[in-house]
Amino acid sequence: MAFLKLSALSVLVTATWAVTISAAVIPYGSPDGNTTHLYHFDDVAGSTSTTDTVTTGGINLSPVNGANFGSSSFSTAFGNAGALSTTATNRIFSGGLATTSQVGITNAFTIEAVLKLSAISGTYQQIVTVGNNQVQFRIDNAGNTMSFVSTATSPTFTFSGAIPTAGANAFDASAFYHVAVAYTGDETAATNIAMYWTKLDDATTSANLISTGTMTADLLAVTGFYVGNRNTRSESVLGLVDEVRISNVARTADQFIFSPASVPEPAFASSICLVAMGFLCRHRRA
Repeated sequence: MAFLKLSALSVLVTATWAVTISAAVIPYGSPDGNTTHLYHFDDVAGSTSTTDTVTTGGINLSPVNGANFGSSSFSTAFGNAGALSTTATNRIFSGGLATTSQVGITNAFTIEAVLKLSAISGTYQQIVTVGNNQVQFRIDNAGNTMSFVSTATSPTFTFSGAIPTAGANAFDASAFYHVAVAYTGDETAATNIAMYWTKLDDATTSANLISTGTMTADLLAVTGFYVGNRNTRSESVLGLVDEVRISNVARTADQFIFSPASVPEPAFASSICLVAMGFLCRHRRA
């Protein structure tokens, strides 16, 4: 008599995957609760306005003096960009007679945009203007400098940062840059305003801080809102503008269009266990 016995069979298979998210520069999606205005500038050439994606209290912008739409932005994900000019400095997008309150910058605020500039010297370039030039976020006419200037405060306030001339964020006329100024709204804080200049690159994970300072008063009420300069003056952006966002909070370096650093997702484990217990095969032979 012969016996064949398989007393126990146990098989355990485990598979684990760790997935990382690649860094990327991406345009803003739906506006969050702290966004007061957001413009994607995805309109086609010849459009007569661009729509504010914030529907409650939104302010649409109209092209003035030859400003246009339909230029290619940083990547296909960004769609189109607004075209001001590489030479003429009086082309703007106008939001009309909106007040400081309607713009959303009476207390804490962040003003930001994506730009492609032909130059960063030789003329002032107003990125966003509020009022009769009482509030200016601009590129200065000399010295590779970006500034936030306000006569809508008492006293008048000027805050500047040096645009990088070397390194990963150095100016290049063929590149796109994210620019921002952010104020916490706390006039008593020693450091309550920050400025950022960052080259758009899919490897970038946070904005590049170029200056911090102290603003001792909130902005006063003024009327008029423009991307570029007000329409009776020159000194507008020399180039393209995209992703203009106004917020009623001070955004930090990791709260802009740059994705967070690549991080591992929780490991996914799948186990398959096949168990045969007391499996007995018996074969008899006489």
